[in-house]
Amino acid sequence: VALGAFRSTSVAVFQRVNETHFEPLGQTLTGARRSSYGLSVALSDDASVLAVGSNSAAFVYELNGSSWSQRGDNITNASTPYHCLRPVTFLLPWHLHVHL
Repeated sequence: VALGAFRSTSVAVFQRVNETHFEPLGQTLTGARRSSYGLSVALSDDASVLAVGSNSAAFVYELNGSSWSQRGDNITNASTPYHCLRPVTFLLPWHLHVHL
């Protein structure tokens, strides 16, 4: 499960160990202050790819061992106002949909 929150700048991913226990999967990711980083999150079915939306961009991360690494450049749309949030979803395996 991937968790982010409104007015937060962090995203954490957890894996279920048993019915009552979850453990962190990779490190907590942190975005820029006041960016709404983590308001929208999407995790691939196999939990190896994480997409994070903010008010100025979307970010894609890949789990490498026990660490998240950014995959490619930030996804932005310069013509969209700064306050427009970037919802992210996985439509099919390996197809990321970013609402610009």
